[in-house]
Amino acid sequence: MRNRKPPDQSRPDPRQTALSILQAVFADGQRLDQALAIRQMGQLAARDRAFVRLLTGAVLRHHGQLSAILKQQLDRPPKGKVWLVLMLGAAQLFVLDTPAHAVVDTSVRLMRAAGQPRLAGLANAVLRRLAENKSGLWQATCAADNLPEKLRASWSGRWGAARTEQLCQLFQTPPPLDISVREAPEKWAERLGGTWLYGNSLRCQFDGEVTAMPGFAEGAWWVQDAAASLPVWLLDQLLGGLADKQLLDLCAAPGGKTAQLAAGGATVQAVEIDPQRADRLADNLARLELTAEIIEADILDWQPAELKDAILLDAPCSASGTIRRRPDLLVRRDFADLDRMARLQGQLLARACDWLVAGGVLVYVTCSMEAEEGEAVIADFLARPDCPAQLVDLAAEIPAEAAGDFADCLQLAAADKAHPLPRGGLRVMPDCLAGGNDGFFIACLRHKGT
Repeated sequence: MRNRKPPDQSRPDPRQTALSILQAVFADGQRLDQALAIRQMGQLAARDRAFVRLLTGAVLRHHGQLSAILKQQLDRPPKGKVWLVLMLGAAQLFVLDTPAHAVVDTSVRLMRAAGQPRLAGLANAVLRRLAENKSGLWQATCAADNLPEKLRASWSGRWGAARTEQLCQLFQTPPPLDISVREAPEKWAERLGGTWLYGNSLRCQFDGEVTAMPGFAEGAWWVQDAAASLPVWLLDQLLGGLADKQLLDLCAAPGGKTAQLAAGGATVQAVEIDPQRADRLADNLARLELTAEIIEADILDWQPAELKDAILLDAPCSASGTIRRRPDLLVRRDFADLDRMARLQGQLLARACDWLVAGGVLVYVTCSMEAEEGEAVIADFLARPDCPAQLVDLAAEIPAEAAGDFADCLQLAAADKAHPLPRGGLRVMPDCLAGGNDGFFIACLRHKGT
């Protein structure tokens, strides 16, 4: 009989690390990227770090389905660590397709390591029962079960149950790695083995340590979803170039759009209310060797010394369009405060629009799928008797061939019958690009003053 090799005690166990990370997300409300950064990831081997990211992502992306399955097996579902150990085991069974014997064995050991040795038998029994009827239990769930109730009702009412399920299935897969390069996108696409999408945006097939990729250390590029780079690209198209323009980037951190503006030759003031996020913005620009004036301020209390040629307002929002990239949102946010967010967005929009020169352009952006934070905010603003701006008809002003795979978005002006707009509002759906992208609402406004 072969002796089992004892686990290596010199390094943290990846499942214990995953449990710690999920505790920080579920119990403390911490963002997944923050929890990953401060836990014991640096002490793990590269393979184990990848496993932790995969495992924690699987629990978060499928938490609704996994919770429903587990609750069927338990008269009184446990809380805290005990529940998370069961969720980790269920995720390995149903999502990662780990062999049942390995799931049961590691989950029992994890329950003991979590300080609950008396419940090791519970983990054993529950996970064995799940493994016996694995296919049937999973087929009784659907991807939309993972959405918070508010979002599921809203999306189903707006796009239908089938379309909502389709989007939720996309959210269950890890996102692609999109980057923006400072220059020579075709050259960098070849060097990184990626695909040139449009503008300076590339999509790379890479799932390792981003910081180890060629060009990162020397600041040749930064991570940025292809759809997130669209607002600045639109601004560049409408202005006939960014060079020598006086631009304002509001709610600027972490700085992907600020970097785009600066790389295009604009003189940029970047305003951010959060000091820590402002520091992160400064660090990112320093690595990229790009320059912008960073201002820590509340936009509602601050104003620029002079009017601007263009303004980018990346307004704070529910971020529901980034669920695929930030699956922790599914458990940290109930999306019930949209009215409060919409009021703030309207205030920021009205204040910023007054800072434009006559004929200047403001791009309003939210990484949200919710009409309350997009179409409705713009419609309310345009309906004001003293509204100083009008919506730009992007389909008329920007050639479809220039927009590449985003061309269809330019035609979406009034396609949303529940929240119609004059031609110009873009609803960028998360499956606009093959392989997916973040979901956005974008509207371009031009100041009417003379």
